[in-house]
Amino acid sequence: RTDTSTYKNPDNDERGVWIPIPIYANHKYDADYQIIKPNGIILNRPKNNYWRLSEDTMKKHIEENRLWWGEGESYPMIKRFLTEVQDGLVPKSIFYYDEVGGNPHGDSEVKLLFDTEKLFENPKSVKLIKHFLQIGTSSSDIILDFFAGSGTTGDAVMQLNAEDGGDRKFILVQIDEKIDEKKNKTAFDFVKNELETEPTIFEITKERLIRASAKINKELDTKINNIALKIKILNAEIQTEPTKTAIITQKEAIKKIEKQKTKNYFKVFETMPIWEDYDFEADKLVENQKLFDQSKLTEDDKKALLITWKTYDGIALTQSLASVDLGGYISYYGNNKLYFIDKGFTTNNLVNLLGKIDEDKNFNPTSIIAFGYHFDSKNLLELSESVKSYRNRKNIDIDFITRY
Repeated sequence: RTDTSTYKNPDNDERGVWIPIPIYANHKYDADYQIIKPNGIILNRPKNNYWRLSEDTMKKHIEENRLWWGEGESYPMIKRFLTEVQDGLVPKSIFYYDEVGGNPHGDSEVKLLFDTEKLFENPKSVKLIKHFLQIGTSSSDIILDFFAGSGTTGDAVMQLNAEDGGDRKFILVQIDEKIDEKKNKTAFDFVKNELETEPTIFEITKERLIRASAKINKELDTKINNIALKIKILNAEIQTEPTKTAIITQKEAIKKIEKQKTKNYFKVFETMPIWEDYDFEADKLVENQKLFDQSKLTEDDKKALLITWKTYDGIALTQSLASVDLGGYISYYGNNKLYFIDKGFTTNNLVNLLGKIDEDKNFNPTSIIAFGYHFDSKNLLELSESVKSYRNRKNIDIDFITRY
């Protein structure tokens, strides 16, 4: 920002104009002490907030007259001088701009929905996320949030749709991480006692979306009632053509809002391991013990594994891999990556692979990725050494990767 008009000097401090900064914040900080104001009033750390400064730094600020004490039992403010700020300005993140709803707004939004204090640590602001959505999405986009947290993104999508009639959809991902009772007893007790379920962050995410959608639909119902009242008034008037047209228009508006209400819902999907024994734990060390029985992988499991791998390797989800026949062994190719998923790779398949690299101008793998569970150690060693040592005609340096 370039506006310095907010800098004042009400106490004629010789260091010049300053702006007041709150002495406390909602970000957790392990500092707990008392402040004695010049008028003798003792102030404790504000409930549900934290001192911004350590006790030693606070004492230094008091000694150097860097606090604006205020009247009565009000909390003092920290004086930030314009002369001490680099280039005369404090860089301010968009996450704290009041105009777009900085992080402090997120706390009040969650508190309003759940009617409780500090249910979630530093939730993002709906207003802020809506601002991002307005900048970076169209009205029919799908918004993906891999770290759902309190569910702010889903709430923001539903609110924005209700405001502009959009058809945005959201996908939120949140693991069922257990809530630590010692670190957040409020959230732990809320989920356990009010929701009557296992206290996890996911339960807060889900409940936030339930309450947010209900709140939005209640607001839409209010709009419908207001429009219905207008229609009632219009019906009482003499039925001229403009009046009839206005009634039709208002009824269409109600239909649109009713349709919008049907979009404020969500489904819960739980991810499951692609094989039953993926999290197998042995009671004791057994030589050659395998983590799972690879024979349990179905064709769908293999496809899921391929999708995971190709996404990890930077290949778009929308891009299909080409099937490559290496003398009876089917491999999968895309973006210069060649994947070996199935069992049964033989020396004959290796010969076909090397020949195809030399002869097919459209086949230029720089990486070969093999599913280690479907190869024995001898085959893996032969395949790896052959690929790396082979002087192909295209002079391609091929990396061999084994994945499990």
